[in-house]
Parts: sequence; structure tokens; C-alpha cells
Amino acid sequence: MLLVVVGLSVFWYLALTVLYVKQQQVFKLLTTGVSKKDLKTILELIDSKLNKQQEEIKTLRLNLEKHQDLSKKNIQKYAMVRFNPFDDTGGNQSFSMSLLNADNDGYVLTSLHSRDLTRVYAKEIRQKNGKKQDFSKEEQEAITQAMKGHS
Repeated sequence: MLLVVVGLSVFWYLALTVLYVKQQQVFKLLTTGVSKKDLKTILELIDSKLNKQQEEIKTLRLNLEKHQDLSKKNIQKYAMVRFNPFDDTGGNQSFSMSLLNADNDGYVLTSLHSRDLTRVYAKEIRQKNGKKQDFSKEEQEAITQAMKGHS
């Protein structure tokens, strides 16, 4: 019976020793770079680092939202339709090209090519102004293709 008690005591001592050594290793990792190695100093250091990182994350989030809003204004969709508006010219040398942002606002450029000259027209596309805009069949086709993501 005494042998069992001694054996259990030795096992308990070894288990506590292993736990203590592991705890000391963790404590050494926590106290790296800290002059006073008390728990209060370590926790204050961790808290200040966490606060600084939270502020940086907040700043990054605000910058990301700002850039996402700005990127919606960039040209993201485009399409071009070639056509022949006049009977006296050969080939589809005229075109309508639409350039749209994420909100489907932008411009449609139309070039009409004849034997004597080429004319270029530009029209603004605004989805939110509520006015009915007049576009030619080719311009409307270019706009529709761009809205669908075809180029």
C-alpha cells in the first residue's frame, strides 16, 4: 500500500513539474521585450498593442470604403457597335461606343464616317436624372451590351 502511495506521489510530482515547465515557457514568451516581468506590465503592453491595432483596422476599413466608393465612378463596362449609316460608303466604318461606370452612368461616343468627312458625337448617360434620353438604335445597342457586360 505504501508503495502505491509513493508511486502516485511521484507521478503527481512529475505531472506538476511538466505543467510548471510549460507555464514558464509561456510566461517567457509573453515577457519577451518587457523590462518588468510582472503580469500587470505584460497585460498593459498587450492592451496598448490591441488598441493600436484596432485603430489601424478602423482606419483601413474607412480607407477601403472610400476607395470602393471611388472605384464605382471608374469606367468598368464598355461596348462598341460598328455600323454603316450611309448607302454611299462601304463597310462598317462608323461606330457607337459606350463607356459606363458601376451605376451605368457614363458616355456614348458615336463616329459617323462618310466619304468626305467623319463626325464624332458624345452623349452623356445618366440613369438617375429621370429624363428620357434620345439615343440612336446603334447607341442604344452599345449601351445595352455594356450594361450586360459584353464588349
